[in-house]
Amino acid sequence: MRYLIVSDLHGSVSGMGKIEQLVEEEKPDTLILLGDILHGGYDEDSYAVANRLKFLPCGKLAVRGNCDYAYDSELLGIELPLTRTFEYQGHTVYLMHRPPVISFPPSSIVMHGHTHCKKLESFKGVTYFNPGSIAHPRDDGPGYGLLENGHLLLRDALDFCLIRDVEL
Repeated sequence: MRYLIVSDLHGSVSGMGKIEQLVEEEKPDTLILLGDILHGGYDEDSYAVANRLKFLPCGKLAVRGNCDYAYDSELLGIELPLTRTFEYQGHTVYLMHRPPVISFPPSSIVMHGHTHCKKLESFKGVTYFNPGSIAHPRDDGPGYGLLENGHLLLRDALDFCLIRDVEL
């Protein structure tokens, strides 16, 4: 399985263009959206973005962000719980929008958005990941992640260059 991970799209048409380019380039099985999918952007067009997301040729896993609404689930055609988990090669992967305030057991992967800043680090057997914002980064540019072949990769969304790689 190959997972493409993005966050904080905020209904951005230009950010959606980056996601479409990443899906074409990376060919993921599943797109993970870490919240703030449709609202709060500067070039926001939630209906156009929702329609384009629906037709991406991959599965979708998402969580609801603080700028998302309950009815967005219907518009997107996907569930938007506040948190969710799945298993990946013996690791429990936790998805949420806001940074975690609790600790997690070893062999966990914790993915979140909200800060619009990229992060990939391991601490006491737990890997913490934030791809930053695909549309409105607050650091050096838009980022995304790939989870594949026992690695979690953080990449630059403009030139696809590797920023950091953690072996799980």
